[in-house]
Amino acid sequence: MTPDSHKKKRVHFDLRGVDENGRQVNVELQKELHAHFVSRCLFHWGKNYTQQLDAGKGFSNLKPTIMVSLLGSNMFKDDELSVWDFVLINPRTGKILTQDELLIYVEMEKVYDRLKVLRDKIKTTPDYEFTEAERVTLWSGYIRNVEIGVEIVNQTAQKDQVFHEVIEAESSYWSNPENRYAQFMEQIAELDARAFLEDAEERGIQQGSKQEKEKTARAMLENGIKIELVSKITELSIEELKRL
Repeated sequence: MTPDSHKKKRVHFDLRGVDENGRQVNVELQKELHAHFVSRCLFHWGKNYTQQLDAGKGFSNLKPTIMVSLLGSNMFKDDELSVWDFVLINPRTGKILTQDELLIYVEMEKVYDRLKVLRDKIKTTPDYEFTEAERVTLWSGYIRNVEIGVEIVNQTAQKDQVFHEVIEAESSYWSNPENRYAQFMEQIAELDARAFLEDAEERGIQQGSKQEKEKTARAMLENGIKIELVSKITELSIEELKRL
């Protein structure tokens, strides 16, 4: 997403779309949480919400914006709840100001035991219909490539239209050699980036040293790691990276 000016921060989404009600939906996969993750989510939400309006348009044209974060690690480790939704609310009365701002966090690490329960339900009741919460659990297991989750999705694909479409799309995607190669290169780049980050942590990048961040970013770019990934890891803007 283009910034308002050259001095502003650029925003990148893993997936961005509009649902049947016109709501803006942003989906991000986040393997690991960092110190400013929630602030980053709010920034991304605000950017997408405000950029709905062009010059001359009224505020009535603003549609609710939903930020969905699929997490590879847990934000709330001491709670069994795995799907969290947050809106603007008065903490004293519980009164909701608006649902135009909706942030959803899905902690995918917590799905394994729930998937075992679902598998038992399907064995007992072959035509079992999943609740919305159970579908989120299945998606989490499928995205994380948990064996039980993949098994259930494949097993129910023929009688569940959404799961069927997912299996078809995935098969079509992986049948393309260019897609397989691109994914392979992405994995290599991620491993390289992780190695650079571990080295940078020893030199104090997590303490906010701008000089160390720039040094690490420069090395990552010289080794062919995509500028968007470098920006995400070092928290330097695209513009700052281009000036290195």
